[in-house]
Amino acid sequence: MKIVLSFDSFKGNLSAREVCEIVRDGILSVRSDVETVILPMADGGEGTAVAMMSALGGE
Repeated sequence: MKIVLSFDSFKGNLSAREVCEIVRDGILSVRSDVETVILPMADGGEGTAVAMMSALGGE
């Protein structure tokens, strides 16, 4: 099974990538056979540049 994790940030608390990684860790703690793909999202507000760089492999 493959699960795509695509979350926006939790404004002021967690980046989109951090949310995706936390959810991934929770899934893998109960189903280690699941393949996960992390694709952070943004709605045009804060975190948009970070999500774009992550998606495109930028720095």
